[in-house]
Amino acid sequence: MIIKIRNIKANVKDYKGVLMFRNGCLYEGHFDHGFESGRGRKIFPQQEVFEGDFKNGQFHGKGKFTGPKGDYYDGEWKNGKQDGKGVELLENMQKYEGEYKDGQKHGKGKITFPDGSFYDGEMNQNKIEGTGVKFWKSSKRYQGQWANGQENGIGTMSYANTSTYVGSFVNGKREGFGVFTS
Repeated sequence: MIIKIRNIKANVKDYKGVLMFRNGCLYEGHFDHGFESGRGRKIFPQQEVFEGDFKNGQFHGKGKFTGPKGDYYDGEWKNGKQDGKGVELLENMQKYEGEYKDGQKHGKGKITFPDGSFYDGEMNQNKIEGTGVKFWKSSKRYQGQWANGQENGIGTMSYANTSTYVGSFVNGKREGFGVFTS
């Protein structure tokens, strides 16, 4: 796995060094008993870079992972996965600020979409799910329950023309009991 080692000491606790892997990855930073641990930087062959905290060879603590097209995740890590609070910017300029668990968006968060629309509310395993509010660029607004990224359950949809629907939604559509006012 390792083709070039410089300053690596497998039985020494805390030291700095450089490690190059056969797959083209390069790590520069702190080691603990031969594993990346502490502050460091890892460069991947696909022009991805992680700079931050490591523990036992994994991203762990605070750090920033940057992709080749400017996409990034900056936040907390646990055992190599996003875990805790962080900010993620995707290639399409969609931005997420919020909580992660085990590598997935999970908990309270805010998604800002490329067109300027945004969602603020609960996330469950990378999906908009729970209670939240979404504002569209067209001035439409929905506040209520969500499932699988769609309005699902009881909620209020306010439209740009000042009309409002309060009631039940199923799979993003008004369905069941509700009151529409204009």
